[in-house]
Amino acid sequence: TAFVTSDKAVSVYPNPAKDVLHFSFTHLSGGKLLIYDVTGRNIKSYANLEGKTSMDINTSNLSNGMYFYEYISSDNQAISNGKFIITK
Repeated sequence: TAFVTSDKAVSVYPNPAKDVLHFSFTHLSGGKLLIYDVTGRNIKSYANLEGKTSMDINTSNLSNGMYFYEYISSDNQAISNGKFIITK
């Protein structure tokens, strides 16, 4: 069963994901999305999100497992974070 990881700023689905992970943003202006593996290593960064309300990430190059995301505002404030799972 899939569930949505959500807070006031970012929603992530499907979770667990197989091929594509969808991020939906609300009330955000600029900033960046960071993806971390389970060891805390930053494995992906997406900047220049000004004006975006959603983004799809191809997960084909991610191994099975748990990952974490963090949304950082343009003034370097942590706005949102959560986790997602990749299962193939």
